[in-house]
Amino acid sequence: MHGGRHMLEPSVTIVIPVHNRVLDTIECIESLTRIDYGNFEILVVDDGSTDNTSGLISEMFPTVKLLHGDGNLWWSGATNLGMIDAMSRGSDYVFLLNNDTVVERDSLSKLIESAERNRQSIIAPVIRYYAERDKVWFSGGVILSFWRGLTHRTHLEQESTRHDRLLHADWLTGMMVVKVEYLEDLGLMDETTFPQYWADSDFSLRARKRGYTLLVDQESVIYHKVDITSERSGTRRRELLRPGSLLFDVKSPVNICFVTRFFSRHFPSITMPILVFSFYQRWVRGVLIGH
Repeated sequence: MHGGRHMLEPSVTIVIPVHNRVLDTIECIESLTRIDYGNFEILVVDDGSTDNTSGLISEMFPTVKLLHGDGNLWWSGATNLGMIDAMSRGSDYVFLLNNDTVVERDSLSKLIESAERNRQSIIAPVIRYYAERDKVWFSGGVILSFWRGLTHRTHLEQESTRHDRLLHADWLTGMMVVKVEYLEDLGLMDETTFPQYWADSDFSLRARKRGYTLLVDQESVIYHKVDITSERSGTRRRELLRPGSLLFDVKSPVNICFVTRFFSRHFPSITMPILVFSFYQRWVRGVLIGH
């Protein structure tokens, strides 16, 4: 743990699952070393990286804790390994964070402040684009309807509700603060059903169904290299010509098995055909116009 004068603050384990892209991980950790919160530790779960991620992190950041996978944990399994480790050592909170992000200096202190004031809640930061920092990528997930599925709340909606620090959300993405004691009630990410994508949305929707409030703290800001995670639109356009890898690869966010499992779990079965069709229609449109 960091910072003796902050020991009265709740303890936080920052869980960062990684697989390669070591330069992004280093930039993420460097931003975390500058935050104004004291009582935290950084836990990197290196799932079989081949670019010397663990070696470089050990050399550059000796206080960072490392756990290792063999390349088959994927995002959900790596995140779970980190959360289990945090639970075993008595951390008060976990802050789940992607390695392709950088954080504002006060981002974690704001999240914990909101979490402490709002029990039975899970709190997420506002996520802005790394390359366009005045542009909001995510300020809460919204269920449009049982027929239209999910969407992100973004810049225009964000501006119109700026007077409220905490925004209610229907679902959250994988960057959030969760009180560790809640995990005993909620369980972990469903790494079997959703190994790489959809597990974060599934987790937050399960929490909401159990009576937890999902909130976004507008004063907590992180920046996300969105193109790295979702791949650049030019690459995705080429993938439209190879539907096999697009629809069935574990690494694909539009894997038809995972998409179908998600909607069948959280939406009425009668809406399934329309939901799935609508999802792929919106995705293809977004790829073709470059979003």
